[in-house]
Amino acid sequence: MKKGRKSLEQPMLKANKNNICRAFLYWYFCCAVSTNYFAQQLKMNVQKADSISLALEKGVTDTAAAKLYILLAESEMRSRPDSFLVHIQKAITFADRSRFTKALAVAYGDLGTFHSEKGDLKKADEWLHKSLQLHIQSGNADGETQTYANLGGLNLKMGNTKA
Repeated sequence: MKKGRKSLEQPMLKANKNNICRAFLYWYFCCAVSTNYFAQQLKMNVQKADSISLALEKGVTDTAAAKLYILLAESEMRSRPDSFLVHIQKAITFADRSRFTKALAVAYGDLGTFHSEKGDLKKADEWLHKSLQLHIQSGNADGETQTYANLGGLNLKMGNTKA
C-alpha cells in the first residue's frame, strides 16, 4: 500500500515543482515587461517635457502657453512635485490673463488632484470645487463630469459616503 502512495505522490510533487517553476518564470517575465514599460513611459515623459519646453521658448499665445504648462505640469505631478507647482502656477497665470476659463478649470482640478494625493484633503476639496464652478460656468460638460468623479473619490477618502 505504501508503494502505491509513493507512486501517486511522486508525480504530484513533480507537477508542483513544475508549477512553481512556471509561476516563477511568469512572475519574472511580468516584472521585466513592467520595468521596461515604466522605463519607456519615463522616457516619453522626458521627451514630452522637452518638446513642450521648446515650444514655450519659441513664444506662443497666452492660451497656448496655458495649455502647454498644464501638459507639462501633469507630466510632472507625481515625479517632480515642486516643478508641478511651478508649472501649474504659470498655467493659471496665462489662463487668467487670457480669460481662458476651461484651462483655468483644468489647472484648478489638477491642483485638487495633487493635494488629494498628498493627503491634504481640505485643500483638494477647495480646488476641486473651484474647478467645478468654472466648468459649469463655461458649459464644459466633460470637465464637469470629471470633476464630479474626482469629488466623489475625494469624499470616499474623507469617509463621507453620503455626499
